[in-house]
Amino acid sequence: MSMSSCPKRWSVPNHVSFGDYAADDFLHAEIGGPLYAAQSTLPSLPLPSLQATLDTLKDSLLAVCTSSAEEESVLADLSTFSATGGALLQTLLQSRADTAHLTKTSWLQHWWNTQGYLIPRNPVVIDVSYFFQFTPDPMASTSAARAAALLHQSAVFRKAVISGSLPVESIGKKNTPLCSSAWKYMFNATRLPKKGHDGYVIHDPSLHNHIVVLRKGRVFTFDFVDDNHEPFPVMYLEQMVQSCIAQADNESVTDVCVGVLTSQDRDLWACDYAHLTEIHPTMRASLDVVESAALCLCLDHYEPVSRECTSDLLWHGATPAPNRYFDKSIQIIVSDNGQAGVLGEHSMMDGMPMVRFADYITKKSYQELVVKEVTAEELVMPQQPPTMVFEVVALDAMSRDEVLTAAIARAKTAFTKLITDQELTVVNYSAYGAGFIKKSKMSPDAYVQMCIQLATTKLFGGSAGTYEASQVRPFRHGRTETTRSCR
Repeated sequence: MSMSSCPKRWSVPNHVSFGDYAADDFLHAEIGGPLYAAQSTLPSLPLPSLQATLDTLKDSLLAVCTSSAEEESVLADLSTFSATGGALLQTLLQSRADTAHLTKTSWLQHWWNTQGYLIPRNPVVIDVSYFFQFTPDPMASTSAARAAALLHQSAVFRKAVISGSLPVESIGKKNTPLCSSAWKYMFNATRLPKKGHDGYVIHDPSLHNHIVVLRKGRVFTFDFVDDNHEPFPVMYLEQMVQSCIAQADNESVTDVCVGVLTSQDRDLWACDYAHLTEIHPTMRASLDVVESAALCLCLDHYEPVSRECTSDLLWHGATPAPNRYFDKSIQIIVSDNGQAGVLGEHSMMDGMPMVRFADYITKKSYQELVVKEVTAEELVMPQQPPTMVFEVVALDAMSRDEVLTAAIARAKTAFTKLITDQELTVVNYSAYGAGFIKKSKMSPDAYVQMCIQLATTKLFGGSAGTYEASQVRPFRHGRTETTRSCR
């Protein structure tokens, strides 16, 4: 499928941004192709009746009550709600659901995106973002080689997504198709800080072929695909990554670490963001480069050995200034000893699409990709070095700006406290796994949930209220819902 037709099929302007309670606007722009073939036939998310909702809530609450007095209070409150405001609220919800059905969206989706993600003011790092740790690639002898292989496969996967040629996901024996709306937020997308309510920007991937690379406070950019969105050779990408490493390592570590500002309380970051755009005439263009990039590659100058140390690095980066831009939808992280993983910004995209992406980009080793290139008859190697995103004069202006330097110092202090308040333990259990559980005719997910309840009961003498995500992507614009495993 030719990518030259992408701008028409994508059918959006140079970028689409939203905030101000319009976080679902872009969901209605569909690309076409196999990825979206089932989209128009997906059913609307159903609305449970008031009685069904109250019955579910009752079972969930009674399961964690610790006394008869608590149980009586729960039953009384449910009865009062049913007799007073419950019916009116159900009528309003039904009206919303009817409208959503007519407009081919979801009555819940907008609230989920905004109330669940874009409106809360707590930092996205720790509280919101999620990470996956990759198994090592012994065939990649350097961090540049590992990064190049991951970038190459990311480019292949990206082309399938933005062209719509990626096969639609399905589940179950009946191959029930899943909603594909989330895929639009994977590449060339960034969360935007705004006071009181964040926005989100999606740049047309047909017009932006570049990535951004972070190393020791420096930010670089280069194209990783050609104008037809075909990935550049792994050997070329390796040269580009190595050039970024060399340039950053030859410079002193800069105190002007813009990325650490993205780790803050969202309102603080929104104020700093607004000030940042005023410091130098090139600053707005520099931020546009970061925000429109297909993804972010973080080259960490650390060598974690254990799973636990690597997980800490992937989860939040190192203090006091993480080598991250937490607002980017995808950040691929590679350490100096080749440990790697991916960090996802959660506000508009859940884990399942990212799992598919991660599985794909790690399937082929660096050596497999290079051997394929060496045997190719023609191998075009572009000759354009990576460039600095923030110009030297802009960095100088930032370093002399008292408001910004104070903001960065404040952000580093807050980030260090946030990280030191956390504790992560990684246990690698190898006696059995999902395969054995499935053969035993049990759900691996349900099995783990019961393990959590058993451990909680043994430790604290009783069950605890839990949240387990349930997939509702078989419905149009569905994301996740909540299962209470104690129920």
